[in-house]
Amino acid sequence: MTNWQLTRRIYTKAAESAGEFSRLKWLAAALGSAATAYILGGVVLSLRLEQANFPIQDGLNAIPRSTMLVTGVRELVITAFVGLVLLFVVLGWGAFARWAFSLKEEIGIGIVIGLLLLVGPLNAAGLAWPVAMSVLACGAYLAKRRAAKEPNWAPSLMVTAILVLGAVAAITLARYTSPPYQFALAEVQMQADEETGKRESTFWGGYLGGDSQYVYLAYRDNPENPGRDESIGAYARDDVLWMMLHPPPSPENGPTSLLEEIFGVDFSITPQGDIWSDGNYEGWRLFR
Repeated sequence: MTNWQLTRRIYTKAAESAGEFSRLKWLAAALGSAATAYILGGVVLSLRLEQANFPIQDGLNAIPRSTMLVTGVRELVITAFVGLVLLFVVLGWGAFARWAFSLKEEIGIGIVIGLLLLVGPLNAAGLAWPVAMSVLACGAYLAKRRAAKEPNWAPSLMVTAILVLGAVAAITLARYTSPPYQFALAEVQMQADEETGKRESTFWGGYLGGDSQYVYLAYRDNPENPGRDESIGAYARDDVLWMMLHPPPSPENGPTSLLEEIFGVDFSITPQGDIWSDGNYEGWRLFR
């Protein structure tokens, strides 16, 4: 049995099970997906706050709840889409290696994993992809062996879903344990207050979001009380003259890779488009 045949068998079983779903089961699945996205979004934002050296609990309280849900959905969709494309590349390469070079599909998959290890950054964000792919490849290998012995057997949809969702979540979270995923810089201009004698003032901080009343900025050092680290500033919209958002600063030192260690080429890339070249981050803004 080939990987394509195994994938087709899983898809057929999933389609048959979906046809048997009642409305209540579909509702439970939708609620479960929303809860998963919300929790993932909260964890991702917590990791981003930690990377930026901002207060985590206060920062999460200031970020709108809708942002957590949108962040979770966005990360799930992006990672799942890239993973799906990579899956078809791996399956296609495995089939090509079997057809053109008479190699086992596992060898073709191993070549793809080796390339990811070679050009990926040597941190959690870069290593998560080859590790997750290795786990899924091992699971597919064991499933194929059993399917070869039992022609009518198909992998459990629950186990398959847990493996796939676990891989997607692990890759997403690992991506945010490494720079440069910080918050956009916000420049807020406050108007003068004649009653209190305050002059116009400008504040710079990490933009967390806002609501109908306030704009929230995060600081590594409180601008109104120097020496007090990690604070959150709330600025009334009625007192804000204007606000501009700027890209977050890039980290000073980029990660290394096996490509650099072996061949001296300072370059690394992940399937999601996180690109490092000569120590500078050149990643796609779509995924930032």
